[in-house]
Amino acid sequence: MQVLSDDADATDEELYARALDLGLDRHDLVVRRILIHKVRLLIGRVDEREASEAELRDWYDQHASDALPERVSFWHVFLAADSRDETALRHAERQLAALRERRPAPRDAVREGDSFAMPAHLVAQSPAQLEKLFGAPFATDVLASPAGAWAGPFASPWGLHLVFVERREAGTPPPFDQVRGRVLESWREAERARRLKESVHEMRRRHALEVESRAWQEREASR
Repeated sequence: MQVLSDDADATDEELYARALDLGLDRHDLVVRRILIHKVRLLIGRVDEREASEAELRDWYDQHASDALPERVSFWHVFLAADSRDETALRHAERQLAALRERRPAPRDAVREGDSFAMPAHLVAQSPAQLEKLFGAPFATDVLASPAGAWAGPFASPWGLHLVFVERREAGTPPPFDQVRGRVLESWREAERARRLKESVHEMRRRHALEVESRAWQEREASR
């Protein structure tokens, strides 16, 4: 900010006054963003209070499972084939049809596949684990497959897989006492967002706002 003044000994207050004279609070994008962020923080902390134990436990009950991924256990018959090879795909589809018709036990069916470095039976796998082991498309396909039936063929970087989903499990939330700090912070953030939304609504009610941006006008009109 010193470049705004020829006086090397100018105080912060003088430099601030010079910045206002230049309209940096109105025209400088970085300054505007800093001011907007600061106001958001200030509004979010107006009338801030601590949550009661009952409020925290209620918040935990409502949101404990929000971020918990479903887990899936499954068997897979691995076929060492190029998923882009039409002949290999047709062979895999015929093998899938045979499994559906014969309905062998999954532990017996996997012996009909090719050898594979990973186990033929995977237990309680999360989406992130599946994606890490087999890639995102495979994870999506398995998680969308019905339980108790053979499905596929699903491609991975290693080849093709015929999959038998054994069971699905909802994520189990940790006990309240173990995550109380995270619950408190989540509640605080939600309360700050609520206060900010109410304050912005009140400011819009009390003050007419004119913005020339067409994109902003279209966004507001669509709300």
